Amino acid sequence: MSQIAGVNRNLILVNAHAPRDWIPGVNADLESFADSHRHVWVADWSGAITPHEDLLAGDGIHPGEAGGDVFAASVGSALERIEKDRIRAEKDFARAPTGRAPHVPFPE
Repeated sequence: MSQIAGVNRNLILVNAHAPRDWIPGVNADLESFADSHRHVWVADWSGAITPHEDLLAGDGIHPGEAGGDVFAASVGSALERIEKDRIRAEKDFARAPTGRAPHVPFPE
């Protein structure tokens, strides 16, 4: 996926939320992939929807109408982290993180 997106683009992966025993492993794999690839980020859909599971559709997996807003907000938060990282990099390229501000501390 990151090769398809290209080297000068960011890729946002969205983690999973469902009452399935394999979900934590999938989410760990997504985080691991993002940690090892520059400009790959994970939108935390699971963290965003967990306190609002009443906004899921009847299957308990897919977002309902209002849950769609929570999903969009989780992707929006990832976009905001990307922009914040870009601004930091422009200020001091030599000390900038490698594309993942949430996982690579950047000295203020």
